[in-house]
Amino acid sequence: MKNAEPQIFPALTGLRAAAASLVFFFHYNPFARWGENNLFFRLVNECHIGVSLFFVLSGFLVFYRHRAEAVPFREYLLRRFARIYPLFFIFSLLQFFSPWYQFTGPKAEEVFLNLSFLKGFSEAYAFSGIPQAWSLTPEVCFYLLVPLFSLLLRKYGIRFWLLPAFILVIGLIFMNV
Repeated sequence: MKNAEPQIFPALTGLRAAAASLVFFFHYNPFARWGENNLFFRLVNECHIGVSLFFVLSGFLVFYRHRAEAVPFREYLLRRFARIYPLFFIFSLLQFFSPWYQFTGPKAEEVFLNLSFLKGFSEAYAFSGIPQAWSLTPEVCFYLLVPLFSLLLRKYGIRFWLLPAFILVIGLIFMNV
């Protein structure tokens, strides 16, 4: 599988576009003016499921491509960084230092958590700055874990998948305690 030409999945690309559309309509519900008790509003309000769908599809595609290309870890991270960070950084600074941002200006920890992609771990700052950018925290965590998962899968094969199953079972046990 190494150094093979990465396969393109047009159907998954279309499904990712559908998931992104669901998220768009969740944020800009066209039926909001009809009231929250309206059936159409409630139906569109469930389109947040598009985020989970988008994460799963993107995760599969990133993992599949990483396993197929054999890119060194540093180059892989630089590619991911270059794809996301420059534009995010510019828009975050524009958001934080615009005259209308919360009228008092941003706090130092708020700026740090946003620019470091750590804001998703903070309940207080998760939706600060660019509110939708909370999703970059799990995305960056995934990007950091893909090479490790790929290595463990290569080394341990199918036995590697027993670890997440074990962690899930332990989590479910503690959830009911």
